[in-house]
Amino acid sequence: MRKFLVCIFALFAFAASISAQQTPQQLLDAAKKAVKGDLKKEKVADVQKLVDDALKAPENAAGAEAWLAKGRFYNSVSKLDETGRTLAQFTKKEYKNEYLKSALEAVGALKIALKNNKDPKLLKDIVKAANEAATNLNPYGSDMSDAKDYLGAYESFKAAVDMNDLVKAAGQKGTLDKPEDYLKQINLVALLSPYADKEKETVDIYKKLIEAKKDTASTYSSLYKATIETDKVAAEQYLTAGRKKFPEDAQLLFTEINFYLKEGKLDILIDKLKEGIKKEPKNASLVFTLGSVYDNLSQSEKDPAKAEELTKSAAESYEKALEIDPKNSDAIYSIGAIYYNKAAKQSAQLKKLESDFSKEGQKKYAEAEKTMQVEFDKALPYFKKAESVNANDKNTLIALKEIYARKDDLKTSKEFKARLEIIESGGKNPKSFFNEK
Repeated sequence: MRKFLVCIFALFAFAASISAQQTPQQLLDAAKKAVKGDLKKEKVADVQKLVDDALKAPENAAGAEAWLAKGRFYNSVSKLDETGRTLAQFTKKEYKNEYLKSALEAVGALKIALKNNKDPKLLKDIVKAANEAATNLNPYGSDMSDAKDYLGAYESFKAAVDMNDLVKAAGQKGTLDKPEDYLKQINLVALLSPYADKEKETVDIYKKLIEAKKDTASTYSSLYKATIETDKVAAEQYLTAGRKKFPEDAQLLFTEINFYLKEGKLDILIDKLKEGIKKEPKNASLVFTLGSVYDNLSQSEKDPAKAEELTKSAAESYEKALEIDPKNSDAIYSIGAIYYNKAAKQSAQLKKLESDFSKEGQKKYAEAEKTMQVEFDKALPYFKKAESVNANDKNTLIALKEIYARKDDLKTSKEFKARLEIIESGGKNPKSFFNEK
């Protein structure tokens, strides 16, 4: 008898569990019912659970109605903030949004609803909710922009564009139906994208601005940044087009200079750098870079006369850079390096002549050694100054070690050898050798 009663209780429990389980349709109906009418703040969590439960059923997730319910729910959540903002304006108080991501959540759900929808009768409801969600995005985007949350602002403004495009693609009227409204919105997205580090995701919008003839110099600069890693040819084309349309824009010019520097197109670069220097004559970095270009070209030039001419131009540019910035250690070192390299060529000549013991050979050896020492003497003041500005530049220390060795000043040469070893072992020289003297 006892076993019989246990079985009966078990059957009742089993039946109760079956009746407690809801079908996907029942879950969907519950969600649809919950999102109708005004939403109370204390009911947000409960309604959200009903919507989430409905979408857990694969049948509902594959359709449009449950996603529409989710979109409507988050639109209602956004209304809570809208009411709070309106009340704050009347009472002249500050209002802080409680549901910043609600409009984005609504847009995300309604995008899926549009994609999944196969019922022409439901389209009107989805579009109405989608346009409401898109309208809710801009207040959030503005608030995030004011708070310097540029990524959040970018996502909000761009979501409004995306939603409008999807609604239009469905043959319906969006919130940005007027061309001037659409252009204003995509311009907001374009302006924010560099601050949100989203240039790559904004390429289509930049192109739309160009097509609408609403492009600016920053449009082309951003297009270059967005494509340089994946399509170098396209990036250069955007840069060229931008420079042609906005020849006076300094940002585009400097972007172009950096591009040709990376590409090693030195002949083209000279004219670009001269153009940049005209715009910013006190920019020591540009003047120094021009010197570096001349210097590099001189080292690859096979004609000795042309090479010397280029070397002279390099030295002049380095000297101008020093006039602008007397402590520019790169310019100081580079002038010293010009003379040092000339001395090094004489050193190579000495090796060729050292085995020639003829009178003529010895004479040539003495002349080559004298020329070498003259060039080392010219280089030395620059390297000394470079070391006094930066006591831990490896190349400067190497040059000083070699020059003093050539001058038979082994004590000083050993000093710089020791300083060089400190750097190579990961340490730092606390003070400049020449500043200590």
